[in-house]
Order: sequence, then C-alpha cells, then structure tokens
Amino acid sequence: MKVCDVLIVDDEIKTRQGLTKLIEMNAPNWSVVETARNGYDAIEKMKELNPELVLTDIRMPNMDGIDLAKELYQEFPDTKVVMLTGYKDLKYAQAAIRHGVLDFLLKPCPEKELLKVLDKTYRTIMEEMKEREEHLMEKQLIDENTIRSLMLRLPYDHTRLEKIKKDYLQKEVLLFKVTTYFPKTKSYRSKDLSLLQLSVSSVTEELLEKFDLSGILLPVLHDIYAIFIDSHTPISSFVQTLSKTINEVLGITVETHQSGLIEDLVQIPIHLENFIAKRNHMNRVTISSEEMTDTNLKIHTLNQNKIRIVHDEIMSKMMLGQVNEVKSYINNYITDLKTLSMEDAKVEVLILVLSFYEIIQKELTENNPEVGVGIQISQFHLLDEIDEVVDWARKHEELFYKELNTWFKSKNENIVAKSIRYIEDHYMESCNLKEVANFVHLSPNYFSNLFKKEKSESFVNYVTKFRIDKAKLLLSNTEMKIFEIAESVGYDDSNYFTTVFKRLTKMSPREYRNQGSKKII
Repeated sequence: MKVCDVLIVDDEIKTRQGLTKLIEMNAPNWSVVETARNGYDAIEKMKELNPELVLTDIRMPNMDGIDLAKELYQEFPDTKVVMLTGYKDLKYAQAAIRHGVLDFLLKPCPEKELLKVLDKTYRTIMEEMKEREEHLMEKQLIDENTIRSLMLRLPYDHTRLEKIKKDYLQKEVLLFKVTTYFPKTKSYRSKDLSLLQLSVSSVTEELLEKFDLSGILLPVLHDIYAIFIDSHTPISSFVQTLSKTINEVLGITVETHQSGLIEDLVQIPIHLENFIAKRNHMNRVTISSEEMTDTNLKIHTLNQNKIRIVHDEIMSKMMLGQVNEVKSYINNYITDLKTLSMEDAKVEVLILVLSFYEIIQKELTENNPEVGVGIQISQFHLLDEIDEVVDWARKHEELFYKELNTWFKSKNENIVAKSIRYIEDHYMESCNLKEVANFVHLSPNYFSNLFKKEKSESFVNYVTKFRIDKAKLLLSNTEMKIFEIAESVGYDDSNYFTTVFKRLTKMSPREYRNQGSKKII
C-alpha cells in the first residue's frame, strides 16, 4: 500500500502542529512531508517535494488558499487540494471548485471528518494511479505492436512510429529464435507453450539485468525474439550466456544473431528477414499468417508485465513493513487460482513464483541463486490438477515467507540501530519523530510503532531519557548554566527542560547539581 505525502498550509502554528500530529497518529496511508505558513511558502516547498495532497486554510496573509489553489491547478495539476475554512462562504467555495479543489472541511474540523476526507482522497489517488498504469501498459502494447508490424512489413500507424522511433534508433539489435519449445529431452506439452514463452522472456530479462544492460525485449513471432540494446555496451558475452542459460535451465536451444546498429528504421525488417533467410538457407522469406497473429504475443507481453505488477505490489507493502498486507495479498492471489482454467492458473502461479524469486534475489538475500526458472518449469508443467497447482504455490509461498521474516527481522534491527546513531549525533537539535523517520525512509507512524516494538519504549521517551542523561553529565561535570545545558541537549525553553528533568529524576537540575554527584551517568 502506497503512503501518500501531504503538505499542510496554515498561518497558525498550532493548527499546523495539531493537524500533523493527528495525521501521523491516525492516517497510516499519509505522511506529513512538510508544513507551510502561507501560499508563497507552500509554492516554494511544492517545487522540491511535489506531494500528492495539499491541505490548506483559505484565509492566510500574502497568498490565500484560493490563490494557492489557482497556482497549484496551473503548475501542479496532479496534486489534490483540500481546503480548511472557518467561513461558510459560497463565493469562496465556487472559486475554489473552479481551481480543482477536491473537498472542503469546516474549522474547527472534527477528527472523524478529516480522516474521512483523507480516506476519500487516498482512494481517488489510487484509482487515478491504477488508470495511469493501465494506460501505460496499453501504450506499451501499442508501441510493441507498431515495431512488430514494422518488422513483419504489416500495416502500422506511421504517426505512432514517429513518436517512438527515438527508443529504437542507435540501438544494437539481437535476434534469437527458439529451435523448438518441445525438445525430446523434455516432456513439455503443447499446453505448456505460454509457460515456456514466459520463462524464456523471464530468463532473458533477468540476464539483461545481471549484465547491467538497458534493453527492450520484444517477442516478434511465437518463437522469435528481438532485443534492442543500448549501443555503447559490448554484448558478445551476454549473447553467449543467453544461449547457454536458456538451454541449461529450460532444455531449450536458441539460435542468436547480432544484427548490428539501427541507424534508420527501414533496417529493422531487413535485419529480421536476413536472420530468417540465413537460418533457412534461402533468399526469400515467407512467414505464415498463423505466425503473424499477435493474439498470443499480446498475452505474452501482458504476462511479462504482470510479473512486474505483482513484484511491485508485494515490494510496496514490504517497504512499509506491512507484513499482514503482504500475506493477505498473496493468499488472495493463490485462493483465486481455483476460479481459473488449468492453463491460466499455471501461468498465474508462475508469475507469482517468479516474482518471489526476483524479490528474494534482489532484496532478501546476498546468496543469489543464478536463474530459478528452469527448476520451476521442470517440476511444474507435469501438474494436472488444480489442487496440485495450489499446493505447489503454497510451498513456494512458505519458502518466500521464511526469507521475508528473516529480512524483516534484520531490517528492523538495522533501522532502529541507525535511528539510535542519528539520535546520538543530533539530540542537541530538534531530533523529532518525523525527522528521524525521514532519515530511515519510513513513515512516522510506522517508524514509531517499529521503534517501540524493538526498544520496548516510545521514541519520544527514549530521546527524552537520552537528553536528560546527557544533561546529568553536564550538571555533574561542568559549570554551565542551566539554560545553557538545556540548549545543549535540545531544549529551547529552559523552564520546559526543568519540568521534564524533574519528572524523570524527581528533583530539579539545580538540586541534582547541589547534591554533589560526580558520577558519570
């Protein structure tokens, strides 16, 4: 679950502080990234932070909420705006709506109403994000089909090609063909074709990343793939490893051909035709209409994209420490398999398991296995019952959780240790919850809960005790004045420092010094 950033804008410091505390304590989907005292201040902070939401008062000096909303509407159109106002003024509401304000809250705003609006805004942002992702996926499919059609000399949208040609010019083209998906050494069946195509693509993309190559993988025909790779990188070692690895992990032989640099788009179909002609030892190339159909290729691309979607969904929850949400997502994913056909269920499970292995390799362990697809396919394609498929998925789910739990334990310990080192270096400054949470890249709410779980006391109590211990040292071993000691341990107000000191030690700073203690605390 994504955590969204909110910028609070109000000219009253108590309002800013109150809203910040309320959101950090009660809205886990939101993080107060910053506060601003007026519209001009907010605009400057927007340029750096670009939060998803601005929660702003209407009545402010210099630049009020209406002018701020107008500026945001023009410069940051994707940012949502919710307005706080103490004025039931239709004129203000109408002006604000014209500038894209999403909702209004009447001050003083009840906690329940604020959280309701935040929840509504969050759902709106998530829906729009999903729509953008779907649009990008559809665009990718269209772009891939345009290049595929160009390669096969089929009709294509010339306007679309003009827009995307920069992604392919000055790229090195590597073509490879699967000799057969059903070698005699393997017991693959025709209904395993989608699994095998997905596996070939997964191995290829994994190796591209391993070799640190930036490339576009495109299935051209059911058994021919093209990779467009940045030309400044030598690829001969990658080509050799690709053939060897696909054969080792899948038992499938591929033939490869480095076609050279693309300086003009007209070269792309020629590269493909030369590759097929060379392979078939003939000058004339014929491609059957059955091979040209893009239905299976579209499904293939969708499946490859879904690995990234599942991977990102699990990783986003992991990064927020949402263990239960991770388990709920995976459990629902596996439970839904029983509603699918056997072939579709197998593809979905392979997508999930490949996502598991990618996360384990990149995030959870330093002992990275090479490529995990082959062993998966060799076991998996033989399953014939949906319950067997589900059981197989559950087995890999259990293995994933084992790695995940080890990672979480190590990560939490490292985060808390890192935060404590930060406290030790910055206790004389503000060193507040939000500041330290930002330092360890967590939301304040999650960091607060994690710290309390690991240290058995709250973050605030830990920092307070640390500061008072430092103050004791100074009281016992220096002649510094009380207000100087207060400032040196992070308290701007010496009266407040005295109150806190007395609450923890049952005596005032002066009494502590006068008791003659010289012990090092």
